[in-house]
Amino acid sequence: SCSATATEKKAPVYRSGVITFDGVNDSMTYEHSLSGKSDITMIINAKTDKNSTDYLQNYTINNAARYTLLQYPESGSWGSVWLTNFKDGIVCRFGSGLSGNRGIYYNGVTVNGWNTVSAVKNGESEKLYLNASMIYDRASDASAQYCVGSAGATVENTHEYAYIGYGIQSTRNYYYNGSVSDIVIFERALSDS
Repeated sequence: SCSATATEKKAPVYRSGVITFDGVNDSMTYEHSLSGKSDITMIINAKTDKNSTDYLQNYTINNAARYTLLQYPESGSWGSVWLTNFKDGIVCRFGSGLSGNRGIYYNGVTVNGWNTVSAVKNGESEKLYLNASMIYDRASDASAQYCVGSAGATVENTHEYAYIGYGIQSTRNYYYNGSVSDIVIFERALSDS
């Protein structure tokens, strides 16, 4: 349980331990800050039928927080943090406040049904997991095939809240379409085990 509250005119639907977002105008906010943190673990258990096409432009990763399930919005430049599992891939960002120093990741694995996705930041070490198996390690991606920018040691994001079910870019609203049963955030890096 958490202190998340509905922020839009229409609240997401809650049934039997699952919150469902219709992708139109429902979302929640969670009062919490990651600013100044260098060790973070974010875990979501979610399901969506939507693809991540807005994250790919000519097969490169788009620097935009669109349709995300969990997003910490930036108060300045390059400081947002997000994590979402789309049907055709997982997207994550740890914003460090500098344009060339922010971890943005896209791993194009096929994700069907309910899945647990984890993003772990331990200083400049940043990893993604799918159902407890590591699918991405920043240190092993010498070609930068699945990332944009360099890893940052500290998240720079001074907003004191997170959005759940809502991603914003400039003045456009992008709402998540899917369901979530769990969102867990640790202010420390969990080990592989």
